[in-house]
Amino acid sequence: MVKVKDEDKVNRRRIYMRNMMRLYRQEDREALAYLTERAAALTAELADLQQRRRRPPPRRSDRLSWCDIAAGMGEALVDAQQEHKTLHAQVQRRDLLLQHVERWVHRSLSIGLTGHLQSLPWRQVLLPGDSDARLLAKTWIAQHLYMHTSRMFEQFGFPSSIETPLSTLDVAFHDELDATHDDMQVVIRRQAVSDVPLGDLALLYRLHLGTLLMGHKRHATSNLVEATPTTTLHRMVADGECVNLLGGEFHTPDSCVFVVQQITCDDRCDDDGGGLRQRHRMMWFDMRRLPDGRTAVRNLNLIGRLRTADAAIPLVEEAREIGCDLTHVPLEHQARCFRAHFQNLVGLRRASMPTRMMDLWASLKAQRNTSVQ
Repeated sequence: MVKVKDEDKVNRRRIYMRNMMRLYRQEDREALAYLTERAAALTAELADLQQRRRRPPPRRSDRLSWCDIAAGMGEALVDAQQEHKTLHAQVQRRDLLLQHVERWVHRSLSIGLTGHLQSLPWRQVLLPGDSDARLLAKTWIAQHLYMHTSRMFEQFGFPSSIETPLSTLDVAFHDELDATHDDMQVVIRRQAVSDVPLGDLALLYRLHLGTLLMGHKRHATSNLVEATPTTTLHRMVADGECVNLLGGEFHTPDSCVFVVQQITCDDRCDDDGGGLRQRHRMMWFDMRRLPDGRTAVRNLNLIGRLRTADAAIPLVEEAREIGCDLTHVPLEHQARCFRAHFQNLVGLRRASMPTRMMDLWASLKAQRNTSVQ
């Protein structure tokens, strides 16, 4: 019995020792793997450090010298000074432009106007000589005329339909019994359909405004003296009268509005102060494309009394120039006689307007054909 117990004890001890040795061997294998991995990592780190150590130091030329820095700062200073000079010149130019515009406004308000022009707040009739101020003045005058287009056609009784024919000419006096009064206003209304397409019609007004409106005058030659994308200035002198017409045009895909203002005071033109006579003129042309390709046109012309720089020309003298003798006509009948003669004369001249327009259109088409060939 004792012998069996001793053998069991020996077997248990042997199994214990075997397990312990197995654990020791496992620990040795794990330690070896760790040390191997650690040795590889340290070897790689050592190689990296050695590689860094072998790299050459940065060259001194990679750094900016104080001379280079000073040169760069000098160039920046020159650029800043030039920019300051440019901005200073712009500020001076703006200040000068403001002075010109203020002077233009004050002079426009001080110009004496008579009759229907007195009630119009947009009656500027002066152009300054300075180029920038002149451009602003042109734009201002044209836009204000354009803004009142619908109101003016409504005020002067145009039909609501632009295709309704209309043709009237009236001469209104402040006092029918006393034609010596300065206030005389010619009102011409016309509404018709033209065979000229919208684009060509607008171009003809832009190029030949003076010829179309004043072609009845003897030796009248209209010159397009100034033009911008939206304005024109036509000038002509005929029968001792200076005609200086500022035109503005405003387009939409199917319409064009052309507005006209007589410039009675032009700083670039000596005619307004050289003894030539003038008339106040304002005109509106509303052109719209019709479905058949033709153009419906309505036109309102407001024309004032013939004047010198100082005063209106006496009606008897103005009548004499158009072949109407009022010398022996009683004062209370002069307005009626002048109106009848003027309506008859201008009516005949207006009848030739479509012919002049068609002739100019034919010339325009001929020029296009020549340029194509």
